[in-house]
Amino acid sequence: MMSQNELESMRSQLNNLNVNQWINHELFSFNWWIILLFNTVLFGLLILLTDRRKTSAIAIAFLISLSIVGLFDETGTYFGWWSYPYEFVPFSARFNAVNFFAIPSIIALMYQWFTRWRSFLLATVIFSVIISYIGEPVFVLLGIYKLNTWTYTRSFLVMLFIPIVVKYLTDVISKNRARNEHDDDLNINWFRRKEKIN
Repeated sequence: MMSQNELESMRSQLNNLNVNQWINHELFSFNWWIILLFNTVLFGLLILLTDRRKTSAIAIAFLISLSIVGLFDETGTYFGWWSYPYEFVPFSARFNAVNFFAIPSIIALMYQWFTRWRSFLLATVIFSVIISYIGEPVFVLLGIYKLNTWTYTRSFLVMLFIPIVVKYLTDVISKNRARNEHDDDLNINWFRRKEKIN
C-alpha cells in the first residue's frame, strides 16, 4: 500500500507532465482556439442579450448552471467517463470542458426567454438534442472531447435534467428575493408612517 507522501509525489509528477503537455502541444493550438472562441462568443451573447430588467435572475441562473455543469464535469472526468485531449487550462478541471461557459450561457438565456414551464421544457428538449447529438459528436470528431464509457444518450438525459434544476432553483431564489424586498418596503413605509404620527 502506498503512503500519502508517495501518492502526493505521483500526483505532483502527473501535474508537471500535464502542464508540459499543455504548454508544448495544446496551448494556442487550433482546438484550443476553438474552445476559447466557442465559450467567449456564447458568453458575449449572454451579456448582449440579457434583459437589463432581469439581470439579477439571469445572473443567478448562470451561476447555478456554472456550478452544476462544473461539478458534473469534474465528476465525469474523475471517474473517466470522458476526457478532454485539449484543455483550456491545465490546473482546473472545471474549465477544461469544451463548453464550460457556453452551456451555462445558453441555459441562462433559455431561462430569460422561456418563462413558462411548458415552453421552457420544450426548449430544454430541443437544447438537449442539439448539444448531445450534434454538438458533442462534432467536438469528438475534432478531437476536443473523448467519450470513454459515456454515451450521447446519457448526455441527452443529463442536459434535460440540468436546465430543469436551474429553473426551479432560480425561480425559488428570485421569489424569495422579491418577497424580502417587498417586506423591506413595507417595513420602511410603516416606520415612515409611525414617524409622521409621532
